[in-house]
Amino acid sequence: RVPNIQADRLLAIGAWLKVNGEAIYNTTKYKVPEEISVSSTVRKFILYQNTNSVYGDVPGPKENSSTVKFVGSFPNYEQCMQACQETPHCTAFTWAGEAAGSYAGECFIRFDSVWTTVNQGGCVSGKLASTTVRYTKSKLLNDTVYVIMNSWPIGNTLNLTKPVPSAATTVSMLGYSGNVTFTGTPGQAGMMIHLPVLTVNELPCQYQWSLRLCSIA
Repeated sequence: RVPNIQADRLLAIGAWLKVNGEAIYNTTKYKVPEEISVSSTVRKFILYQNTNSVYGDVPGPKENSSTVKFVGSFPNYEQCMQACQETPHCTAFTWAGEAAGSYAGECFIRFDSVWTTVNQGGCVSGKLASTTVRYTKSKLLNDTVYVIMNSWPIGNTLNLTKPVPSAATTVSMLGYSGNVTFTGTPGQAGMMIHLPVLTVNELPCQYQWSLRLCSIA
């Protein structure tokens, strides 16, 4: 007999695949595996007090690693956050307060999708309010791409920079029969997808929603 907790997880996976299996089965890799979508031109951050998101990734004070960059010393976290807002592809920051010892006042920013934190008094970390999307491509229809969202985007707007729409491009959500609109220029990379406003009961599944992009490059 399968334990109840494991059975529940298997049933949840089955329910998700019933809706989104088209984005998994008979697919292959797209030109990029994933990207981080920022819904707004104003980069907003979710703040975490007494939290360090770069611990273990920085060799030492004022030093850089492959994914973390030291950008300067500031008297407050707001200036550190601004530095991240103004730096392309920055996904998170950590500002070290006085309690951080030799790191006090230092600002580090990240460029990857990793979000692993430790508790550290005086530190303030910010995580970019964003949606990570993962791509697959249909093996059966060469111009069909799937976008799997790990969270519902703020403002119901998903900004994608990799797909190239055409004049015939259409967008739909797996398991949802209503319309999904987008804006974009045929032949140019980039699409702004406008998701419908749905109640919890109207969502096709509880998490990890999938979009179908047809006639796409």
